[in-house]
Amino acid sequence: MAKTRNKIGRNKAGKYLLFILLLLAAIPCGYYLTRNEGVRRKAAALLAKEYIPNQNIDIESILAFKQADSLYSVWSKNFRFHTQSFFSCCLNDSSWFLILSEPPAFVTIDSIRAIFAEFNIRDTLLVRGIGVDGFGKDIQIIMANASKQNLKRLGAQLSTYFYGTDYKSGFEPVSGNYGKIYFADSNLNYFINLDELNSWFLEYNEKFTCDSCEGGVTTVPMILEQQLSGVFFSYEAGFTIWAMPRNTDLLDKTADIRKFTLDADLILGAISDDSTLVIIGRERVSPLNELPPLRVETIRLIASINSKELSQSLDINDLLAGKMEDGKDWCPTYLTPELENTEFGDLLTITDILLKDWSECGTIQEMYYRYPEPAYYPFRKPLFRLLGLNELVYNWNTANVMYAIDIAADKKPDSGKTRTIYAIDRTGSLPVSYFNSQQSYQSIGYGYENTAYNYFSNLNCTDLVRVVQYVALYQLFIDNNITYSGNTYPAIPKGKQGLLAKPVGNLLTSLRNMPYAALRVAANSISEEQFRQYIRRDMDRHLAQNEENYNFRYSPEQRAHIEQNVRQGILNDNFKGLERVKQIAGMLSDDDFNKLCRYLAAPRAFGYSSKTAATFHRGQEIQRIFRRMSNGVYKYLGLSVQRVKNSYTGALSKISSPYLKSASAVITFNDMLTTGGHNISSRITRVNRTRGYRHRSYNSGNVPRYTSPGTPSANPVAPPAERKPQRAGQQSAPHPPQSVKPAVRPRAAVIPTTARSHRGL
Repeated sequence: MAKTRNKIGRNKAGKYLLFILLLLAAIPCGYYLTRNEGVRRKAAALLAKEYIPNQNIDIESILAFKQADSLYSVWSKNFRFHTQSFFSCCLNDSSWFLILSEPPAFVTIDSIRAIFAEFNIRDTLLVRGIGVDGFGKDIQIIMANASKQNLKRLGAQLSTYFYGTDYKSGFEPVSGNYGKIYFADSNLNYFINLDELNSWFLEYNEKFTCDSCEGGVTTVPMILEQQLSGVFFSYEAGFTIWAMPRNTDLLDKTADIRKFTLDADLILGAISDDSTLVIIGRERVSPLNELPPLRVETIRLIASINSKELSQSLDINDLLAGKMEDGKDWCPTYLTPELENTEFGDLLTITDILLKDWSECGTIQEMYYRYPEPAYYPFRKPLFRLLGLNELVYNWNTANVMYAIDIAADKKPDSGKTRTIYAIDRTGSLPVSYFNSQQSYQSIGYGYENTAYNYFSNLNCTDLVRVVQYVALYQLFIDNNITYSGNTYPAIPKGKQGLLAKPVGNLLTSLRNMPYAALRVAANSISEEQFRQYIRRDMDRHLAQNEENYNFRYSPEQRAHIEQNVRQGILNDNFKGLERVKQIAGMLSDDDFNKLCRYLAAPRAFGYSSKTAATFHRGQEIQRIFRRMSNGVYKYLGLSVQRVKNSYTGALSKISSPYLKSASAVITFNDMLTTGGHNISSRITRVNRTRGYRHRSYNSGNVPRYTSPGTPSANPVAPPAERKPQRAGQQSAPHPPQSVKPAVRPRAAVIPTTARSHRGL
């Protein structure tokens, strides 16, 4: 018995000894295995696991760290304005430089670090200035060592975090040759009419792939009847559609949104019935740097908006906007509150600047917004000078941007079942309006507006195209009760409308208390500046025209007499104007005075009603008085416009979404009395026929003639008939007259049918 116990004890001791020997042997072996990259790579392959390269590297010694500043500089120049994507560059030592540009508002640095937890990285938040005080923020990641397999997996995880799906995830290159394309070489301006949409998708039953459908094929009528949802490709390359229930919440549709925006680069129209909405897109032809995917968070934001109207403007005619002491002009920007500090809001501001700048042949220069110049401009000379008006309003609008018709769903008209077809007028740009003033909103003539609409829609400007797509979704969502109840992370600056009320109050108080002798001195200084700025030039031009027309010469005495009369007339008008403002300010109670200040600080935010009518009319009168004076009027009344601007932008500088801020002001050179904006309505034009329904007159005879500045006329010069030749293969811009009923074009003649690799990208 004792021998047995001794034997067992010896066996246990032997096992312990063997275990210790094996452990001691395993230490150098394990060290070798963990240090030898080749062994570790083979082990990972045998175990079918992802290989993670050695991370024990000094991050500051790698090429990605040393070249980070230059790489970001190259990338930020290539993507000047807002962009959202993943970008990568692999250096020769297998280190990586990554950019996660303008992430959605919910993204946190800690979550990004968790995704990269297995890797040695250095992350930095970088800021790109966009506009006076706007910006886009990007997460820069420097990674010590990683394989392409690692990057693919990381891209999928980032995509799932950002967009709710890893569908077609990946990185775009950081390269000097890869950047944002502002003007496409291929056609982006489609005007597919209701009849063609009806024929292609309802009568001829364009086929779409469907894994869950019988035979793997479906059609739009089948999707409507079976109430299918999801993203579908046309059987023959060309279309991508997104089907969803009407009256639905997009809360659980994030993956579908991302798939559709990746696989469709243009929205062409839509078809719906009582239960389902089908949005029709062009299957992606454009690369991602030409037409980037519409943002998931922007689409959800649009779905969350209940308002039937959205607005954006550059309020150059606000009371304290205008010329600063340094000679530059400034004005506040206005956005519907829901659009503040959003991609869509900033996009509207940028394209509004383009409308003014290009209508004026590039003569208005905006600081910090230098967009690439187009190849040509819409008019033979700046529109403001061409028309000879005192002021001009430029507007993008949505009048007739989308048409819809309700038709019977089957051959039984009394069945009560209907379908609605939606057609976008043009995908190249929104329609253009030119008004002679903010007060009357009288159009200067369809000829100019149609020339401009033809011009802008045929430029193939990718940002103008992007606005049309967002507006189309806004109108479709409102019309079909598509909503979003999730968090849109609003960054609405509270109190923005009242920021200028104090300096307005100081100005009116100064005038109210100013003695009449000082008032006349101020009026004289203002008049002299007006005369120097532009009235002398206009006077000399008129005198020269008179001498040429009537074949005589003014004597020096006659010229001096005319000049004296002109100066005196200007002085009298300005003194009466300032006196009138003094009277208005002096007769008001404190409450009415404060209301007037609030109106003049932000006219757009001041609601009109019977109770506010008196304040509204007083404010408009004061605005008209100051608009007639010199652009630099306020320095003679003790107010620094530059300080007002600095105070205004400073108060708004810390209000933004985490990765994006809309500019609160615009600064320009060489601006005139011009303003502009977007009037975005959810209203869709309903028609009762599928052909010849467009209301816009493209050959209107209502084109005024030119007169000199300061003498507005209803007859400016007609726009030039000649236009730059279109690019090869581009569609003709003007629509046929209403009396012409064009034949339905074959879909292959309109939409490219060339095969797409991987269906979409």
